[in-house]
Amino acid sequence: KEAITVLHEMRELLAEPERWTQGYFARSVDGSRCPPNSVGAVCWCLEGALARVARGNDLPAGDAVSGLLAVRTGTYGYTKWNDAKERTHADVLQLLDQCIHDLEQAS
Repeated sequence: KEAITVLHEMRELLAEPERWTQGYFARSVDGSRCPPNSVGAVCWCLEGALARVARGNDLPAGDAVSGLLAVRTGTYGYTKWNDAKERTHADVLQLLDQCIHDLEQAS
């Protein structure tokens, strides 16, 4: 996969508010923590969504996306950005849209 594909898949995964979470990489239907690649995962944070869609041979694209998220959030701790109390689902989607736009402009 390419970075742009990973970003689009992350955006699709997190498109609905109930599919986004804070405080852990992923959660199951009862709200308990679970690995992002678990079959029981129903919602993800930014980093969890990245882990879900970019794995194995997709790691170079995942690294590129991680770098873009760091630039756009101003920190490699974009997990803390995701988990900030004031953060909203709309903020997360806007961030992903900005990263997608950045890559489209660079092409």
